[in-house]
Formats: sequence, C-alpha cells, structure tokens
Amino acid sequence: MALVLLGGCAAEEGAPASAPSTTVTQPSRPSAPAVMSPIDLSAYNACDLIGRADAGIVGYDADVHMGLGDDECHYSSDSGGVGGMVITVYRDASPLVSAYKRDAETYEKFTPWDFHGYPGVVEAETIKGGVCVVIIGTADDQGVMALKYPNQGHDPEKSDVTCLLLTLLGERIVENLGL
Repeated sequence: MALVLLGGCAAEEGAPASAPSTTVTQPSRPSAPAVMSPIDLSAYNACDLIGRADAGIVGYDADVHMGLGDDECHYSSDSGGVGGMVITVYRDASPLVSAYKRDAETYEKFTPWDFHGYPGVVEAETIKGGVCVVIIGTADDQGVMALKYPNQGHDPEKSDVTCLLLTLLGERIVENLGL
C-alpha cells in the first residue's frame, strides 16, 4: 500500500507540470573565408605595397610617407586636406580572422570582398566618422590592412567615396604582390 501512496503523490492532480528545458542559441558569426593560394608576406615591406600612382588613388603623393619598421607605413599630405592612411602587414596573425571574430553587427559597414581571389572585408564603424578599413587575407595567418582616416574638416557625405577608393587601393595591393 505504501507504493500506491507514493505513486499518488507524484502524480497529484492539479500539480504544475515542470517547464520544458529551453536552450538559447546565439546566432553564429560567419568565420573568415580560407585563403586558397596563400602568399608569405615575410619578404614584403608595408611601404613597398603601393607605388606612386597607387597612393594617388586615395589622394597622396607617394613621397609623403613614413615607415615604422617593415610592418607599418603611414601616409599624410603636406596640405592636410586628405587626412591620413596606414598600411599594416600582419605576418603572425590574420587581420581577416580578427575582423570576422569581432561583432560585425557593430559596424555600419561590414562588407565581405574578393580582392582578385583573396578574401577580404571593407568595414567602417560609422560611415559619417569617415574612417574606412580594408582587410585582405593573404594566408590563413597573415594579411594586410589599409586604414584611411579623414582630416579635421571631413565632409561626411564623402565617406562612401573614401571606402570605394580604399577598396580600389586594396585591389592594387594584391596586384602589386604579383598575384
């Protein structure tokens, strides 16, 4: 009889049913595309990735730059009218993988891009801010980043143009790597 009573308590009428377990899944971020034909950047200096005509794409005279070791090259204009630009070579970590790990939702612009067969991304935190970044994966653990920032009197209406020109410069970087 004790068994009957215990069984009756467990299935007591009117007892609330236990809530079903719910699993909340976070939307997965896309992972960075693989680089199909890797190129080793160890022999490349950042200031050598673009030539005089290439720098002109975004408004610079190629003679107006300053290298910081082999990894970074800074461009600025004597007139100050076009802002500044930095080209960085990453030899030990992929800037493309880092870009995909960051939350793309925080960028007003986050556009995957194909630079002559090499995966990349064009991004800007805010278009009106004027800063645009082009990232190119040259190997799964290497890549190039070009960042353009505006001068003080930046016209927000021209920000899309800045990203477009920087994207063209990214195409030239890949061409200059001989790919």
